Amino acid sequence: MQRLYIGEAEATIDAKNRVTVPKKFKGMLPAAQGGVITVWLVPGYKEVAFSVMDDIEGSAWAERIARVGAGSGPAVRIKKLLERSERVELDTAGRILLPPSFMKRCGLSGKELVITGGGDSLRVYEKAVYERMLDESEDESNEDLWDAFQDLGAVPTVAVREETQGADANA
Repeated sequence: MQRLYIGEAEATIDAKNRVTVPKKFKGMLPAAQGGVITVWLVPGYKEVAFSVMDDIEGSAWAERIARVGAGSGPAVRIKKLLERSERVELDTAGRILLPPSFMKRCGLSGKELVITGGGDSLRVYEKAVYERMLDESEDESNEDLWDAFQDLGAVPTVAVREETQGADANA
């Protein structure tokens, strides 16, 4: 069964450019034989500084990109994501060492981070950026989010139950 990372947690980059993976997420990362946990660090998009994929998801992602034909244009640009990514092991304390070149490519300047579950991966934001995003989306209610979910044609069981219970109450 696929791991689904959800929720959020705060973290910091220490003086040696290490980030401790929050306990709620670390416990979900699969370990290889010998207990070693390997993750993929992938440069982010827009507000996301970078993403963290477990080794299974990261390897599958890299294989999909590697199958993109050679040539020019989009194929070359897509493969640059592999060039800019890193595959690293967590140390025994559950920390990821961020290479300085990776930090520069991701535009990391602050030391305070917010790590969120993005389903199949973790999304890492600079805390100031994340808080700004929350402020900008403050007027978006949970109902708006559920409506967007329903617009995709996927209605989770909890929403169906609530609608049914509401209908029963009105009957």
